[in-house]
Amino acid sequence: MYVDSENYREKKITARRFEIMDTNTRQYRQYNAVGRQRTVRLIPPSNNTNPVAQFPASVNDLFEHALRDLDDSD
Repeated sequence: MYVDSENYREKKITARRFEIMDTNTRQYRQYNAVGRQRTVRLIPPSNNTNPVAQFPASVNDLFEHALRDLDDSD
């Protein structure tokens, strides 16, 4: 399991369906905003799991992760 070192609370997640490969941050001063770009890899399901059923759950987990702990400038 990959744990993003930027956020300690992520270590509490035990069943993650994706892996963060890279994170880039860029500041847009004219808009007073910060943008983050993350490259992720969906973890393949185990042999006894339906891959079609796991895909929406993986995407939902990814959205929940992306929307957690947002700053006002995000």
